Amino acid sequence: MHFEGRLRGIMGLDMTRTPCRWGADEVQELSRLSDLLACASFGARIIADAGTTATAATQEEFLYFQSLRGIVGANMGDVVVCEAERDSTRFFLANGDQVLDARNLKWWENILPESHFMRVHRSFVLQIHAVQKLQRRSTGQWVAHIDGYDTPFSVSRTKVVMLRNRLGC
Repeated sequence: MHFEGRLRGIMGLDMTRTPCRWGADEVQELSRLSDLLACASFGARIIADAGTTATAATQEEFLYFQSLRGIVGANMGDVVVCEAERDSTRFFLANGDQVLDARNLKWWENILPESHFMRVHRSFVLQIHAVQKLQRRSTGQWVAHIDGYDTPFSVSRTKVVMLRNRLGC
């Protein structure tokens, strides 16, 4: 199943009662069926928890999380912070919601585009554009303040210079 030029899934059409060879017309119709299923699955995305439809986002701008409640989707731009929680990752969204994903932070660090996200601590990946303020505390610890969140997020000493450069400070 292809959508926007990328393989998105594989359908098994081998569950027939008797072995047979598909004719050219049947293969073409099955291909159309696959395209229709891809469009239905990825063209109009529904976020189960929020009950909203995001049709403008492309597949690259949309993320799916494996949560305890099933698969939850969100626009990539809505993700402001990713926090490591043992072997899983907690996502903080711009609207204040949080989603816990079953995959670890290292996996997500490799998936998220470097142009928008940066690993700033062993526990945090931040969306660069969501950083409101970078502050050094009296203890010498650096923290990043994110739009819409009262609690600041830690930035390691080794990453603060790179983050300041990315922010244009």
